[in-house]
Amino acid sequence: SFIPYFSSKIANDFENKNSTENGYTPGFGADAKISVTSGLNLDLTANPDFSNVEADRQVVNLTRFDISLPEQRQFFNENSDLFTGFGAFNVNPFLPPSGANVGIGNQSYSPFFSRKIGIAFDSTLGVNVQNKITYGLRLSGKIDDNWRIGIMNIQTKRNDDRNISADNYTVTALQRKVFDRSNIAAIFVNKVRVDEPENSVNRYNRVGGLEYNYLSATNTWQSKLFYHRSFSPINMDKAFAHGWVLNYSTLKVIAKWQHDLIGDGYNAEVGFLPRKNYLHINPTIGFNIFPKNSKINRFSYGVAYDQYSNKELGVTDRLAGPFISVAFQNTFRFLAAFNQNYTYLFNDFDALRSNGKFESLKKGKAYTYYNLNANIVSDLRKKINFTATPVIGQYYNGNIVSLTGALNYRFQPYGLVAMNVSYNDIKLGGIRNKVYLIGPNIDVTFSKKVFWTSYIQYNSQFQNLNVNSRLQYRFAPVSDFFLVYTDNYNTSLHAPKNRALFAKLTYWFSL
Repeated sequence: SFIPYFSSKIANDFENKNSTENGYTPGFGADAKISVTSGLNLDLTANPDFSNVEADRQVVNLTRFDISLPEQRQFFNENSDLFTGFGAFNVNPFLPPSGANVGIGNQSYSPFFSRKIGIAFDSTLGVNVQNKITYGLRLSGKIDDNWRIGIMNIQTKRNDDRNISADNYTVTALQRKVFDRSNIAAIFVNKVRVDEPENSVNRYNRVGGLEYNYLSATNTWQSKLFYHRSFSPINMDKAFAHGWVLNYSTLKVIAKWQHDLIGDGYNAEVGFLPRKNYLHINPTIGFNIFPKNSKINRFSYGVAYDQYSNKELGVTDRLAGPFISVAFQNTFRFLAAFNQNYTYLFNDFDALRSNGKFESLKKGKAYTYYNLNANIVSDLRKKINFTATPVIGQYYNGNIVSLTGALNYRFQPYGLVAMNVSYNDIKLGGIRNKVYLIGPNIDVTFSKKVFWTSYIQYNSQFQNLNVNSRLQYRFAPVSDFFLVYTDNYNTSLHAPKNRALFAKLTYWFSL
């Protein structure tokens, strides 16, 4: 299959009148799909354009660490489990999602995070910006019943105006089935700055790793063991990442042990690594009760413990406490956890999330604080449903009241209207700051050929109003016309920041 595209873009950056992206910009490129064997596919892309990709849902991050947003680009999503299933994923079936955790956060680690490709640091402005991808190829799929393989190579473009180098990314993953439901997997990630001299200390960054994933025949035991190592022109001590997860699950008991050890010299530039130089342990035990009640399906309770430490400072982060969970027959779920949090600050931290308006908490101090958080999911089968994650209690040397959630209305068969909300009332040292995010969105299917998606997101932390509206017309099988409008508005200055109108036409040729 051969899928060329043609695009047109009209953009205006009101804050940077000299931007090279202002005005009218035409574009063209192509994708190709080749069936190498019945189970192995080769995907090619030249000068890809992702402006038609659905906008990210913004979040208010209350932790001190980066968060990972899901990959939206189709080229990276197909067979993505081959590349993204490596590393340590802090998933607990009992506990609320990471948005409810105002201390440690969800610090999953992966040696490869595809969203790092196409993003570069603009040293002239001191911010991360999009970086153009010139080409990409991906070979992925099954060699036979026991072997799976994935090979990806991506090249990005040099940008002299932003002092961004041209980088080449190669990712190779190999998976071998063992026993009935287990596998051994290997990954190698290579990032090369092609403009740098061969002897440059920044020339390359590489990560190699092995993993063993075990799943018993009855799903009672599940385990994951991994060891990764990074390589660079400068030899670093402790350039490793190691971890082990063991889950035991029966109808009445669920127990988990997890530990991750990330060395101080470990560096995965193309991975997701919120921090390093730590030992993380996360034991959890929970018990299920199935009452003879027509309304309640399962009642669960237990204790969770999540801790980070290093040799220099000892314990630096801890979250511990009991939890309860109730699952109803109508799929309504409620979970609550009472946590003791301990946090040592390595760096100054703007805990008020004031974007520099108020003074930060100073590094070198430790805080112990308690809070109650929950996760509520209504009956998702109903036309009107909701999810809610409230937090109330202490927060460092102050207090917090927080609510993150969404109210959804499904009008069949046409689509969905949702209101996404994050409200955070924080008080520290006599100073109070309210940080909130309001994000209504609408997703409508007018027919089998016409679709419309729109997001409006206001973030009080950055005083930014974002609009992203996308119209899609599928005029032929797997062939589309997209019309996308995006706008960012500075509400404090009552002035536009940037605005763009984008059109894209794709057509599928089956050869």
